[in-house]
Amino acid sequence: MKHDCDLSETAAKLLIDEINCFSQKTRSKSFLFNGFCPFCRTNSRIDNFRQHAYRTRQFYIISDRIIYVIPGNLPRWKCPVCHRTFTEYPIIIVPHRRYTKFQINKLLHRKDAVGISYRASVLHTGMPIFHSTESIKSDEMPEISSILSHTSLYRWKLSTK
Repeated sequence: MKHDCDLSETAAKLLIDEINCFSQKTRSKSFLFNGFCPFCRTNSRIDNFRQHAYRTRQFYIISDRIIYVIPGNLPRWKCPVCHRTFTEYPIIIVPHRRYTKFQINKLLHRKDAVGISYRASVLHTGMPIFHSTESIKSDEMPEISSILSHTSLYRWKLSTK
């Protein structure tokens, strides 16, 4: 039986492909920013933003009770009006978080809907959800480094208020 926030292997691979595609575009500087500066609200369609740099970030995907680490890149944009830089996140990732929006929302919804504790929310049939030190590989069992902490859910809940 799968945990509520578990993704199938196919869904996990699709997320990984999306993160890899976003990272590849970021490294090649082959796309334009489409939005507003978070500081001065300048529209990127009117003024051309330029990619200032990119930074690496590790993303976490939960599949089969294991959290896989996916390396990715996030573009840093420079506003032509206020000259400040900011980071753009892919739509599937919550800013300043490493997990996908879907998995964060599912874990928090499960905790609230079922009325269970934070500690019980990060367990699957009494077993913890483990962190892996590797990316998804087909037939190998990944090396386990730690478990998903119940305090992560508590911090996510506070940051969404």
